[in-house]
Amino acid sequence: EAAAAAVAAEENATYQKVQADVRRELQAMYRPEFLNRLDEIIVFRPLSRPEIGRIAELMLASVRKRAGGKGVSVHVDDHFKDLLLTEGFSPKFGARPMRRTVQRLLENPLSECMLDGFARDGDEVSVTLGGGGGPKPERGIVLTNTRGGVREFSLEELGGGAGGIEAEDAPAPAAPSRNGDSDFGGGGLPLPGFGASAAPLTSSMMG
Repeated sequence: EAAAAAVAAEENATYQKVQADVRRELQAMYRPEFLNRLDEIIVFRPLSRPEIGRIAELMLASVRKRAGGKGVSVHVDDHFKDLLLTEGFSPKFGARPMRRTVQRLLENPLSECMLDGFARDGDEVSVTLGGGGGPKPERGIVLTNTRGGVREFSLEELGGGAGGIEAEDAPAPAAPSRNGDSDFGGGGLPLPGFGASAAPLTSSMMG
């Protein structure tokens, strides 16, 4: 608890400093007459790793629900969730990198498995990392169905494995699956609470 309190205090001090820096920059760039017309100046805090993790859980729940509409139950283990955070956490860009990461690493391979019959109505598909996780997730993502079938996708073919979005100066576009864009709604999984709700799955498999 003491460590958590210390971290929270440090984060709050950093936020207060950022607020002061932003106001100072605004005062240097704009005339007081303009600033006085603003009702409020809000500096948003960056999303923390635990907060992005909770957003990822909401996105995973959405994937499970839509796959369940096709009779497929989806289970992901903690190793896979850790990989999502490694690839999709970005204080700079917020939650959208996680949206792209879920699409690349789960929706795309799962869509392909449903299209080619690997994941059928009544199947439970388990998702983990090659070798059960560990320090080398580049081994790939492994999907196992109820009938004992195993499919493995390398992070390279899914467009991942670079160590997270912070390795780049700007977010990279999501890699399409080998059958085209993810069939879970085309444009990827929408963020909970933002924009329209997820597109319903259609007869073309996932819409």
